[in-house]
Parts: sequence; C-alpha cells; structure tokens
Amino acid sequence: MLICHILFKAIQGLARVPAYNSRKMSIEEEGSSSQTGHNQELDVSESVEILLQSADSGDKIIDNFSPIYKVPSRLREINPSSFTPRVVSIGPIHRGRPNLKLMQDKKAIYLHKLLDMVGRDQKGTLTKCLRKVSNSIKRIKGCYFGECFDGKRYPPEDNGVRDDDNEFARMMVMDACFILYFINNLLISDNRLRNRSVAVDLVLLENQIPFFVLKHIYGLTLGTSVESARGSLVDMLHDLLERVSPFFLKLKVENLPSKIAPYHILGLLHKFYQPESPEPPQIKIIPAAHSAAELHKVGVRFRQSKEKQTKTNISSKNPFKRIESGKGKMMEDDTIESGKGKMVEDDTIESGRSETVKEQKDRMWLMAVEFEQSRHKPIFRMAEVLIDNFFEVVMRNLIAYEQYSTPVKNYVTSYAMAMSMLAATPDDIAKLTESDIIRNNLGSNEKASDMISSICKDVTFPDFYYIDSWEKAKKHYDSYWSKNFGMFKHIYFDTLWKAIALFAGIILFLFGTVQLVLRIITFVRSNGEH
Repeated sequence: MLICHILFKAIQGLARVPAYNSRKMSIEEEGSSSQTGHNQELDVSESVEILLQSADSGDKIIDNFSPIYKVPSRLREINPSSFTPRVVSIGPIHRGRPNLKLMQDKKAIYLHKLLDMVGRDQKGTLTKCLRKVSNSIKRIKGCYFGECFDGKRYPPEDNGVRDDDNEFARMMVMDACFILYFINNLLISDNRLRNRSVAVDLVLLENQIPFFVLKHIYGLTLGTSVESARGSLVDMLHDLLERVSPFFLKLKVENLPSKIAPYHILGLLHKFYQPESPEPPQIKIIPAAHSAAELHKVGVRFRQSKEKQTKTNISSKNPFKRIESGKGKMMEDDTIESGKGKMVEDDTIESGRSETVKEQKDRMWLMAVEFEQSRHKPIFRMAEVLIDNFFEVVMRNLIAYEQYSTPVKNYVTSYAMAMSMLAATPDDIAKLTESDIIRNNLGSNEKASDMISSICKDVTFPDFYYIDSWEKAKKHYDSYWSKNFGMFKHIYFDTLWKAIALFAGIILFLFGTVQLVLRIITFVRSNGEH
C-alpha cells in the first residue's frame, strides 16, 4: 500500500508540469520518448527474470547441502590458524600452499607404499580407483560449497593449477590413499608429534574429502586384503580420532548414536559426540548460570562422569598407545543424489559384536553435564577434558561445522557454551582442575579461561542441551539452605585444615568457658562461706 501511495503522488506531481513543455515537444521527440519508455520497460522485465533465476538458484543451494566449505570470516578471523592445515592439505581448498609442499611431495611415496601393501596389480588397482572417482566427479564437487570449482584457481594464491576433471580426480585418489596409508600405519611411526599434527589437520573443516570417496578407495585397496588393513575403515579412523579427541573417555564405535555414515572425517568425530536417542532437552533461550567457583561456594562439588576413565593419558610418555575398539564394517550400498551435491547419509555402520543389556544401559553421552541434586552433597558430573592448543582447534572446527550445516545438531556448540559459563575466570579453572575435570596444559589458568571464552565469540546459539542441569544448579544456588549452610561449609569446612582449625577453636572456646564457670562457682562459694 505504501508503494502504491508513493507512485500515486509521483503521478500527481508529473501532472502539474506546465503545459507549454508538452507543446514544445516535437513529433520526433515524442517518438524518441516513447521508444525510451519501451526500452526501460524491457530492461525491467529482464531484471525481473534475472532476479527470479537467482532466487531459484539460491533455493537449490539451500536444499542441496554441501558439507565441505570455507569457514566464514566472522569465525575464521578470531583465530585463523585453527582452520588452516599445518602439515598436509586434503582436498582443493588449501591445495598448493607453499608451507605444505613437503608433505605434498610425500603423497606420491605414500601412494606407492599403499599399493605395495595391497600386493596385486598396482596399475590395475590404480586404474579402478581413478575410474571410480571419475564416474563420481559431479557428485563429489557437489559436496563442496565455495570458490573451488567452475574453472577458478584454487586457492587464488596457488601455482595456477586449473580445476579440470582429470586433475581433480587425481587429487581425490592421491589424498584418499594418503589418509588410508597414514591411519593404517599410525601406530608404527616414531614421530608422534608430527603424527598428532597430521591427525589434527585431518579433522579441519576446510581439509576434507567426502567420506564415500574414502570408503570407495578403501574398498579397492586395503579393504580387499585382510593382511593389509588393521580392521574396518571406521576402526582405523576411530584410532585416529582417539588421538584428536580432547576427552579422556573412550570413543566407542558401538556407541555411535546413528548407523548412518558421516559426510567426512570431521563428521565422524561429531557423531562420536552425539547423545543417544532420545536427545537431551533443548531450549532456545540460554538461562542465567553461575561459574564453578560460585557454585563451589554454596556446596556444589565437581566430579568426573561415572563411567570408568579408560582413555590413554594424552600427556603421558606414549600418547599414541593403541586402544582397541569394537570391530565395525561399512556397508557398500549408499545412495547419494548424483550431481546435486545433496548427500543422503544412508551408508551404514555395523558393529562387529552385539551389545549386552547392561552395556546398552551403561551408554552415556560423552559430553554430558549432569547435576545430581542433593541438599547436603550436590554434584556436577562431566567428562575430564584436556585443555591445550589442539582442544581449541577441534572445538572451533566442530562448532563451525555445526553453525553452517543445517542437518547437523549443535551439540558441541552447547558444550562450548556450558564450559564458557563454568570456566569463566582463572579461579574457575583452578577449581575444575582441582576436581579433575580439566587438565590444563596451557601453562596458566588465565590462558585457559581466555581461550575457552574466546571459542564462543561470534557464535550463535540456536539451542542449549543442558537446560535441566542448569535449572537444577540455579535452583540450588538460589535456595536459602545453600546460601547459608553451604556458605558456612565453604568457609569453615572447605579443606581439612579449615575444619581442624574450627574444631580447635571450638575446643578452646569450650575449655575457656568451663574454666570461667568453675571460677564463678568457686567465687560464689567462697563468698557464701564468709
């Protein structure tokens, strides 16, 4: 209505132009004016068509989810190094970077070593791999979103390699073979520091290849020989992700909440962090919360999750000790809508053994934060976590994956928000470290609290999965009992020495009182005798 009103006023204004202007117009001018108006009308129609086509294109992009993309600048600019590979590039986004050339040159060596492990016709095996990938080029490219395709250079600052299909297919096969050889020989290598750096590079969001590509190359190489592989593809990736995961609880293949295959390696790590069905309650508005130090003052204690802490100590002498997992098997029949970039995750993961009823009941969400309500001993339970530079990298990439991937739930984002509220200050870090919830390898509590707080900077929180625990904790904090008796316990019974000092003071007070009473009695009796 507003637009119509404006147009009506404009027409009225034009009607008031003096009549002699119209009389001065010649027949030619009138014809010219008419032609100009006609051209303008044609231009408007063309613009409308362009806008409608762009809208249709936008709908297709939204509908056809592409799980691999460049991290948006608002997240990347906070800490660019968290999204940039340090040792090896995988896929097209970081291909050709000069600082990654050393490992890029080694990829050919790893390719030949992998083919040697297979032990058959190397040329024939490689031909099958290239044909398999070449037949899926359109499908693979649809898994990427951004500026890596359509003849553009990738990345813009690289050596000018064009994105032709043959080059792209060779890159996919080379990178997949590198990953397979690396994860199959991870435990043999002596260079543990480099191995962990490579492992972290393999979970960067911008450093991924589609999971079905990795699975197909595995099926044509290691998957055909029992002697060559250490287990299924998921088992080998499980060993890799154990070294990347900052939690001290084991990642268990049999506990994967979904039997549907992931989009990529980072997506597989995200699945290990998903809760069992049904998912925990969520809320759109994050409630007010209190930090660990504040909760401790009213009697709340922090303890590790009840499940046995069986994960290898990452900071120990051997951080790459093998941890056996249940055997898993990837089913071959997957359906991914070809050419549209819309991955339908219907690859399935099967565990090699059946679970007992007790094991099913003992399942727990690895990132669970539970509040056990009690008037005398309220407890916050959560998994022990290692806080170091790799923690920041893993969390930031998982959060970026959740923030811009419509089908992916925001479990890690919720956990990061919960940690930023509990560990807001150096005192909170100290309290959580004392309670064996945090193992701080950053050197100071200030660095740890600053880093945890920065992870949530410029992050949107569409939902929060710890609302039950937060409401219970707030209810306890606001109660009369906790604010009085809990504070009393914190002041006088927080440590053994405080309790000893209190009891010593009480004994001295009672002893002094008894002495005073005896003196008064003696004085009264002596006066009575006189």
